Amino acid sequence: MTPPIAHPDRAAAPDPRPAPTKRTTPNQTRNQTPPASRPHRSRVPIAAANSRSQLKRTRGAIFMSGSGSILASAEAFRREGRRCLGKAEFKRRLRQIDGISLGTTFVVAGFEPTGVARMFEIADPGTFEECPPMGFRAIGAGGTIATSSLIASYTTSLTVPELVYRTCEAKFLGESALGVGRKTFVLVVTADGRQRAIRPADVESIRAIWESKGHPPIPTGVTNTIEGALRDWKWTWPKS
Repeated sequence: MTPPIAHPDRAAAPDPRPAPTKRTTPNQTRNQTPPASRPHRSRVPIAAANSRSQLKRTRGAIFMSGSGSILASAEAFRREGRRCLGKAEFKRRLRQIDGISLGTTFVVAGFEPTGVARMFEIADPGTFEECPPMGFRAIGAGGTIATSSLIASYTTSLTVPELVYRTCEAKFLGESALGVGRKTFVLVVTADGRQRAIRPADVESIRAIWESKGHPPIPTGVTNTIEGALRDWKWTWPKS
C-alpha cells in the first residue's frame, strides 16, 4: 500500500465516512489518562508487542510473554527472564541481545591511591587492554595519525602547557581522518585530584597559533636540491 502524499498547494477533500466510535468500559473510562499528560519513556523494544500478550511485572522489570517487548535492565532480565518467558524464549532473546555490537572503544585514565598513573582501553564486547608504558593512547578514526604525531613529539620532560599543546596538535592532525570533528575539549587531571579544563572556544586560540606557526614550512632551496638529486633509474635483474 502506498501512503498518501500531502500537497501544500492542494486542499484535502473532506472524508465522507463517519468518524469511528470506540467502546469503553466504565473501568477503562475511569483509568484513562489524557495523552498529553502521559510521561514519555525512551524504550528499545526487542520485538513488537502482541495484542494478546500477558503483561508481567516482577521487581520493577516488565516482560511481555509470547512475541511481546522486553522493558528491563540487563540484570533484571537475566534474573527474571527465564521464569517469565520460559526457557526457550529466554535463550532466544538472550542470544539476540548478546549479538548486538556497539562498536565503541573507551580509554580510561587516572591514578591509583598511591599516585601511580594508569591507562587502559575497553572495547566492545568487553575486552580489556592495558596501554603500553609510552605515556599516551589515541583511539578512533584519527587514532593512527594522532599516535604518529605523539610518537614524534612526546617526551616525559614536557611541562603541562607543552603536553597540552602536543596533545592538541595530535588531535588537529587527526581531524584529517573521515568522521573526526573539529570541536575539542581538553581536561587535565593531576594525582591530587585537581581538574582543569580548556573549553572548545578557547582551544581555537591554540589552533590558530598551531596553524600559523606549528606547521614547519618547506625550507627554501630544498626543492632544488631534491630535483638535482633525482636520477633516472632502471632495475636490472640477474639472469638465471
